[in-house]
Amino acid sequence: NGNKFLEISKDKENIVKEFYLNGQVKIVGKVIDTNLFNFSKYNLIEIVDYVKLFSEKLNKYNLITYSSGTEYFENSNINSPKVKCIFNRNSDNQLNGEYQELSELGLLTVKTVYKNGKINGLYKSYYENGKPHIEANMEDGIYKGSYKEFANNDNSSITKEGNYIDNILKEAIIYNANNQKVFEGDISSNGKYINQGKLYYDNESNSLKYEGGFINSKYNGDGNLRFPNGHFCYQGDWTNGRRSGQGSSYYESTGTMEYLGDWLNDEKHGSGTLFNENGEQVWTGSFHYNEIQIIEQESLS
Repeated sequence: NGNKFLEISKDKENIVKEFYLNGQVKIVGKVIDTNLFNFSKYNLIEIVDYVKLFSEKLNKYNLITYSSGTEYFENSNINSPKVKCIFNRNSDNQLNGEYQELSELGLLTVKTVYKNGKINGLYKSYYENGKPHIEANMEDGIYKGSYKEFANNDNSSITKEGNYIDNILKEAIIYNANNQKVFEGDISSNGKYINQGKLYYDNESNSLKYEGGFINSKYNGDGNLRFPNGHFCYQGDWTNGRRSGQGSSYYESTGTMEYLGDWLNDEKHGSGTLFNENGEQVWTGSFHYNEIQIIEQESLS
């Protein structure tokens, strides 16, 4: 006699079945309370007319409050529906307790614990193929404590790990596909390198590239940049990713000092000294955006 929207059990368990408009089951769960139905009076309620209107009212006014249940995907097999999530809720209809999400393939995508609508405890997420993606501790819906992120490969190798403190991933390590280090240090909530850290080259020896200060993933403050062969490239001050302030640059082949002095926006600017590859001083004086400044003095007559 038309599409069934709601089915209510008469027993003390207060089990309710919700249905999509096509008659497929949507939710099967245990109800805490309801403002619409008297369970001692009704065994089965079928809505023949105004099914859509009735559904909208239930959703709008949140009139059904589940303590636990299972939700199913829409447009799946009516006789064998696919589980979307398994949940627990409190009297305010907030997620509360163990919670799981599944893909339409039947694979787990999220497993965690809620407290009053926010994740509290161990949080695990999975790729669509079922392999682990993130494993972390959370409090009030925010990462806090141990955090691990995994690659979607055969070994599920770790790509990022650290400890969240005040919404910052502290002492983090990022790895590449070869399990080599990419970065060590602090990472902000928006994924930027901050504070003190280290960057590494993607080469066979995984050699150190930079060690020092960061802001928004750019070199900032005091920091040392190295060539892939391990020799220093630059030591000194940085501002927003550019050499600015006091610093020294070096020859890649010998590792000997090339320049010592003032810098501005990645160029020699101000007072400084140039050296050749043998370490011999060749010029001391003023520089203007990498150009040597020779100041001619007028002779006294």
